[in-house]
Amino acid sequence: MLKKLCVLSLIAAGVAYGSQNVELGNSVIYSTTGFEESVRDVASSPVVVTAKEIEEKHYKTVEEVLRDIPAVNINYQMGMPIIDMRAQGENAKNNVQILIDGVPANSLDTSMISSAINTVPVDNIERIEVIPGGGAVLYGSGTSGGVVNIITKKRKGPRYGVGYDFGNYNGNKFDLSAGYTFGKLDVDLAYTKNNIKGYRKYNEDKSDFFQGKLNYQISDTQSIGLKYEKFDNEMEIPGSLSESEIKDDRRQSGLFPDEKYTLSTDKDAYTIDYRNKVTDNLELSLLGFVQTTKITFKNSYAIPDESFDMIAHFDDDKKGIKGKLKRSYGEGSSLVFGVDYINNKLTRTMNQAIKSRDVEIMTPRVSVITDMEIGTMNDINLRKKTLSAFLLNTYKHNSLEFIQGIRYEIANYDLERLALATTNGTVWMSAPTIPPMDGMVMAHISPTPVPHYLNHKVKEDNFAAELALNWLYSDTGNAYIKYERGFTSPAPALLTNRDGVTGEYYLNDLKSETFNSIEIGIKDYVGSTYLGATAYYTVTKDEIRSSAHTAGMSEIIIINLDKTERFGLELFAEQHLNKFTFKESYSYVNAKVKRGFDRGFNLAGNKIALVPEHKFALGASYRITSKLSLGADIIYNSAAYLNNQNEGGKKNAHVVANARINYEPVKGLNIHAGVNNIFDKKYYDVVSYDSSNGYSYDPAYARSYYVGFKYQF
Repeated sequence: MLKKLCVLSLIAAGVAYGSQNVELGNSVIYSTTGFEESVRDVASSPVVVTAKEIEEKHYKTVEEVLRDIPAVNINYQMGMPIIDMRAQGENAKNNVQILIDGVPANSLDTSMISSAINTVPVDNIERIEVIPGGGAVLYGSGTSGGVVNIITKKRKGPRYGVGYDFGNYNGNKFDLSAGYTFGKLDVDLAYTKNNIKGYRKYNEDKSDFFQGKLNYQISDTQSIGLKYEKFDNEMEIPGSLSESEIKDDRRQSGLFPDEKYTLSTDKDAYTIDYRNKVTDNLELSLLGFVQTTKITFKNSYAIPDESFDMIAHFDDDKKGIKGKLKRSYGEGSSLVFGVDYINNKLTRTMNQAIKSRDVEIMTPRVSVITDMEIGTMNDINLRKKTLSAFLLNTYKHNSLEFIQGIRYEIANYDLERLALATTNGTVWMSAPTIPPMDGMVMAHISPTPVPHYLNHKVKEDNFAAELALNWLYSDTGNAYIKYERGFTSPAPALLTNRDGVTGEYYLNDLKSETFNSIEIGIKDYVGSTYLGATAYYTVTKDEIRSSAHTAGMSEIIIINLDKTERFGLELFAEQHLNKFTFKESYSYVNAKVKRGFDRGFNLAGNKIALVPEHKFALGASYRITSKLSLGADIIYNSAAYLNNQNEGGKKNAHVVANARINYEPVKGLNIHAGVNNIFDKKYYDVVSYDSSNGYSYDPAYARSYYVGFKYQF
């Protein structure tokens, strides 16, 4: 039924005709070369979500924007969203690059945390450019899934804005912005505050965001911009639920009565951006940045005879410079040369303390009481310095564009971690007897041996390449074929394994993964309809994965899979018919392991976990009057395997429908309301399976309502 619906929708899109006509050449994108390009001149199939669409659909976070794009799948880890494209599965943290105004935002430690993508409020976003697959020449390591570039607003002239949203679950958002132009200097300020009560008990999200921008127009051809961003966030995270708990109350916390599980993020980002159109044919772009991100996990509980406290700090410091020079020549040809340097350092400290008491009745007159107190500490210092250079040449001859690109990248790693976690523990055992006696120490367990540090330095060099042919066969459309070779150099924390018996870390000789991809695509306007279709085939060698078969709870094994492959299809259509606008999109992917073993378990032929084969989106909007409009969307996600062993079945398929209304009584004022998950479908953000403990679930939001306003002058 789903496939028939997709085909019928796309056929309808192909024959639709209306009074509006938009040329593809008028749409622009920045993320494919780092300079403004026509979408028609791009040998890829990007998705661009503009500020207008974000406002019309009342998105609250970047995560919500990306969730509606069929080429994007979202998974979760420890309450943090992970953006997946082109079927990366659990490897998406390493293989999808997240950028904010061109600055890399991915965390260096992908073993435990994911990139914080919701650090930019949607009210401050001009556009989000999503490039599924590709980008290896321009962006380097970790782009086999693709690139997401979040571009913030650049405003001029006197202006101010204020907005507020209230919702029964995902609401209570306040934003304020103001700016002024003093001659050649533009000043822009923005502030957003969130105070959200989530769907489940003990599920809150509080955040504050501030951004200040200065842009100085040095001359008609030169400008320099300074930006500062501050993001503070505190989340209370519920635990996973068992099958019985789901049946009892899917909104319960899944925690002990006194348990606390929190995640806090504190981010400061500084950016300087210099642009110079040196001549009509020569453009220079220099981007310098400094980022500091502090993430803290806390988990604590106290139950009878036991208490537990855990705190983990992640301090991620990043600084770098990205320089690009574009030389235009001939009729529409250009050569882009770039150099990147990034110095990324992360420090992780994790402390745990366990106290427990166990009383064993030996006889009615004699019992043994055991008091235990154990503390552990696990520190790690990671550094990765990356230096790279690239060339990207586009040669145009009549209606054909020939694109060639190459990148060479050197990554220097410096890893220092405790090879054996520091453990201090003492156990006292006493045996009260009759006649009464003082407590007698029966056993005393000394601290573990003094740990030693594991120090490791290594250099990885890799290259990426791109060859493409783009045929501009009409004034509105293009067709292309592209080959790309890319790579992912390992995150430093993945270079070590941990023994499940001794708890000791050791080097694992992990290799960089490489991929080769072929992509063909076409996009064009036919009357009032925009059509796009893309097919791709990717083969990855030495794909980096965490082993799923563990002999002990504390064991960590990182492996390379010999060979994986992905075949996919992405279709998109949009029609403008008088007062109606329709959008249909569909993605299909077949992702599997071709050759690979996980501790003797043959994975060949298994589907890659956490990847839905089908995703379909249907949207419609109707402008009743010039001031009043209605809209609705339906998103379908098919089932996905829970692990690479394909054990435990699949995470169930689900359909979610949303509706909204916008009213503009006067210019600049927007009053809006909406309902998400109209039919109150019960589905899950995360489903996990363990052969010993069975299934656990993290329920997704049920039906929710919101209302709000936004005023801009």
